[in-house]
Amino acid sequence: MAAAMVLSAVGKGDKSVEAALTDRLGDSDGGVRKVALEGLAEFGASGIATKLVLLSRGNDEVAERAAQVLAQQGAAAGPRSARKSPPGRSPRVA
Repeated sequence: MAAAMVLSAVGKGDKSVEAALTDRLGDSDGGVRKVALEGLAEFGASGIATKLVLLSRGNDEVAERAAQVLAQQGAAAGPRSARKSPPGRSPRVA
């Protein structure tokens, strides 16, 4: 757990640190998963949605936090309808 704490504290912007913390989201120790999740959330890491979905299916504090981070990432992306279509193309209709 100490390694995850150090990485979370000093690794913002370092892709190798983000990758290491992302790997720790699958750790068997809930404390390690929580530290890694908090570090990634603080970094604003992207590309972790699949791992967050898996974590959010649990019944613990980490699952609840994973669901919150996933929701924040979705909100930050904005609604699909707000995205602009390329020139000459009309927006898709669902």
